[in-house]
Amino acid sequence: MHRSLLAVALVVGCSGAAPETAPAPVAYADPGPTPDLLLNVVGNAGREGNQRLVQGFFARGRTKGQHCTVDEVDGCRLRTCSESGTDGKPIFPYPIVTVTSPSIGNEVALPIGPSGYGEIVQTGDFAPDEMVRLSGAASLELAAFEFDVRVPRPVVPQSFGQCGRLDLATTLDPCVVDDDPPIVKWTGGARYVMVTLTHALEREKSLSCTFDAAPQKGQIPANALARLARNTPILVDISGATEVARGEEVSVFAWRFPTLRLRAITLK
Repeated sequence: MHRSLLAVALVVGCSGAAPETAPAPVAYADPGPTPDLLLNVVGNAGREGNQRLVQGFFARGRTKGQHCTVDEVDGCRLRTCSESGTDGKPIFPYPIVTVTSPSIGNEVALPIGPSGYGEIVQTGDFAPDEMVRLSGAASLELAAFEFDVRVPRPVVPQSFGQCGRLDLATTLDPCVVDDDPPIVKWTGGARYVMVTLTHALEREKSLSCTFDAAPQKGQIPANALARLARNTPILVDISGATEVARGEEVSVFAWRFPTLRLRAITLK
């Protein structure tokens, strides 16, 4: 009799498994919504991937395509952006900037054009954890600078809640997220992993949450998720990022686009 009661108690006590938990977002100092002088180092770039890209933006007062208001919500950033703005005033004479890394080459010139923008695009990706040096000579308008940044290791998205990766059969079929708040999972990455949710039909609004990469998962706060519209397709992007390097005027941001993407989602 007593054994039967004990067995029933054990079954009842074990039937309700504790819900899975994951780390909360961490503070991350991105370059900000409207940086004037910015260098980007991007792995797996290009429409089809498999490109290494270095970009330079050197125009003071530049806001075109970058004009955003940012609200902090439980460690995440809700951005509402506008395409209106100005190209700013390019620095003249144009900065002399060189890029050095094992795959880019030694002191390869970053050509800066009349708009203050320049880029280096090469076929082939950066190696995981590849170090890139960006150097700028002093000029009348800009102090000399030198940065060493590490390109993140590849990130492979695994799931968003119960929703998995994108495949041809589900391209136009958003997955409904039942979990609230949902857990995002990935493999790989370097220092940070950035999870960005963007309205598919209203690209001006997005929610970005940054997590430590090592745990391979993170939980989107319910209050932050509540700021996005329900019952509308939302694109999910997961990318690897390293720390932002900041100089007296110039900021550098390094990240890597994932090879695979998650399915679009809708929130209940």
